[in-house]
Amino acid sequence: MAIAKNKLMAVGNWAFILKGGKFLVLKRQKKEILGPGAWSVPGGKSEIGKNCYENLKREVWEETGLEIKNLKFLLHEAWRRESDWVMGFFWLAEYKSGQVKLNHEHTDYKWVSQKEITKLKTTKLNKKIIKEALKALK
Repeated sequence: MAIAKNKLMAVGNWAFILKGGKFLVLKRQKKEILGPGAWSVPGGKSEIGKNCYENLKREVWEETGLEIKNLKFLLHEAWRRESDWVMGFFWLAEYKSGQVKLNHEHTDYKWVSQKEITKLKTTKLNKKIIKEALKALK
C-alpha cells in the first residue's frame, strides 16, 4: 500500500498482553469514532519525543492500570482514516502487575484464548491484525 504524499500520519502502539496463556481485550465505548463497541487490544497514539516502549507502557497504564514487560515486536500496519493515515505497531507483552481498571474509553474487558480472540466482535482491520499477530507468534 502506497501512502499519499503530504498527508499527516499518526503513529501508535498496541499490545497483545499475555497472562496465563490468555490475551487482554478491551471493549470500546459506543461513542468512540473508531470501532465503536468493538473489542481491541490496549494501546494508542504515540507522544513526540518518546520511544515505542515508553508510549506503549503509558497507553496500557492509562487504559488498564496494568504494567507490562518483555515487549516483543509482532507486526506493523498502516490504515487510512478520514483525513490522515495511522501507522500502528503491534507488540507482544507480558503482564507484569496491577489489576485492570478501565478508563473512559472502554466499557468492558476480558482475558481470552487464541481461539476466542479470533471470534470477537470487532472491525475488519482488527480481525486482520489479530490474524497476523497470531501468525507472528508461531
